Amino acid sequence: MRAHTRRLFFALWPEPAARHALLEACAGPLAAAGGRAVPPENLHATLLFLGAVTPEHAPLASAVAHAAAGAVPAAERALRLELTRLAYWRGAGVLAALGTASPGVLRLAAALRTAAQPHFRLEARPYRAHVTVARHVVRPARLGRIEPVDWRFVAFTLVESRSAPGGSLYSVLETHPLFSL
Repeated sequence: MRAHTRRLFFALWPEPAARHALLEACAGPLAAAGGRAVPPENLHATLLFLGAVTPEHAPLASAVAHAAAGAVPAAERALRLELTRLAYWRGAGVLAALGTASPGVLRLAAALRTAAQPHFRLEARPYRAHVTVARHVVRPARLGRIEPVDWRFVAFTLVESRSAPGGSLYSVLETHPLFSL
């Protein structure tokens, strides 16, 4: 990453109570898995990773967000993730909470990708709604079903990721509502 870039991504950023509900549902498997649990304040569901963004391209992220928000039909603006199971992704060494994403979440992720494609170098892999709950997992155990955790959103965020000795630090830069409250 070049010196003057920022690592940016779009995400669904849950309320603290929703984060703690997920951690409670995952407590046993997290303790048994080893590795490093993601701090509660960092739990989120990534919609689109933009990568290392130069200062001249950073304003384009806001334009992408506005275009994507406008592409989600009113009937699909209820953003919801129902997290129901844990999976171990060996290649990444992470424990991830998976489940069902509402049509609005899927539409928003696709709209963000479409709007960002001309401006940013994006990863090729398809969108998969998940929440990383642990990194550097060494012994995945007790995978499968967890007590369902329902995350609901009326907005999405633009987030900056910075590396620190204890792990990543995330800062919400912008919040983009899908509803006029």
